[in-house]
Amino acid sequence: MKIQSIAIPIFIDMILTFSMFFVDTLFLSQISDEAAAGVGTTIPVFVICVILFLMTSQGAANVASQRLGAGKAETLPAVYGAALVIALGLGVVVVFVVSGLMPLVFSQLGMPGDTGSFAGIYLRFISIALVFYGLRTVIGAVCMTQGRPDINMYVGITSAALNIPLNFFFMFSLGLGIYGVILATILAQVVAVALGAFFIFARLKVRISPVAAFTQGANTIKVALRFGLPAAVQPISAELLMLAVAFAAVQLGTVEMAARIYVMNFMTIAICWSSAWSIGNQIVLAGAVGGGNHDGAHELMHRHLLKGVLSTLLIVAVLWAFGKPLLGLFTQSPEIIQLGLVLMALSLIHEPLKAAAMIISFSLKASGDTVYPAQVSVAVNWLISLPVAYLLAFESGLGIVGLWLALILDELLRSTINYLRWRKGGWRQLETA
Repeated sequence: MKIQSIAIPIFIDMILTFSMFFVDTLFLSQISDEAAAGVGTTIPVFVICVILFLMTSQGAANVASQRLGAGKAETLPAVYGAALVIALGLGVVVVFVVSGLMPLVFSQLGMPGDTGSFAGIYLRFISIALVFYGLRTVIGAVCMTQGRPDINMYVGITSAALNIPLNFFFMFSLGLGIYGVILATILAQVVAVALGAFFIFARLKVRISPVAAFTQGANTIKVALRFGLPAAVQPISAELLMLAVAFAAVQLGTVEMAARIYVMNFMTIAICWSSAWSIGNQIVLAGAVGGGNHDGAHELMHRHLLKGVLSTLLIVAVLWAFGKPLLGLFTQSPEIIQLGLVLMALSLIHEPLKAAAMIISFSLKASGDTVYPAQVSVAVNWLISLPVAYLLAFESGLGIVGLWLALILDELLRSTINYLRWRKGGWRQLETA
């Protein structure tokens, strides 16, 4: 299976998934910049939840790919069942944390004007949509390991196609404001899950057995979590760092906060591409490693790394070239637009480095070396990048630009350290699933 046939449908599905935040911010900007900024500040919370669901499901997909490579297809219903059990368990945790605890956290940030109240309202209700997204990631993992990632794309297109008219209807026709935006997002995710379930059960005839996940040989849930949880630590730690950056941007003022949010809405395109490419790389490499083809996996990693970095650079370059009219979709403030263009220029360095860091760490995960990239991420994020971000943003007076420079350093260090780990070749001796 070629990486392009996996990555492109995943990319489209991810773009459409994250478009719900883009669409929500765009519609709320019609109320006010404060509404858009308030909800936009919460986006890292949802990205963390999306990553948690996605990476744990990808952990199960990694196990499934290794077992397919080893000729053990009869164990797949248990693996898929494990993914479902994990997603449902995480869904309960997400509802409690996002709707119960996070509004309290955001209320203590001292956000200007009504931004805090908009953020709190959004957090209290949108967690329902995240639970359905968690179920979508299970469907996605099944489709990818069955060689049908295009199904995820069709489901994502349907969900996005519903989300926009539903937003128009609830927000403008019924006058529900932010509550209409939330309701539209939830309904779009419900339809996506129903459609995805129809495809995998009625068309692909896939069996999903949560019972077998507990009883078939070694506990399959434990095996899936062994791959999935460490794999989730690295991107979640990175997003928690981004959340810290978002909190810092709040302290820097409305202009810098809004500029960061609007730029990140567009950089999501590059992030989704590099994430999809990394996931595709992980699935392809897991199959090679499961089949014992370590030299082939090593060659594929380098080929995928080069293509992933260059393609990400191209995406960011196009966004930067059209930055002024794109930012103008959200705001007419010259100050916000000018600062946003500076952040887009810095993203020409940041996003390709981010792509490299993801591709390399996902390659290690594909081989079963899941703990080391997580340890590197936590150490670099919190012992180096966060202190540097504070020094550059506040002590040196660089503001949001200083925060961006710290993020560049973070990606550079993590990609270098993990690449040295891959080059050493210890992953060749690891036991597969």
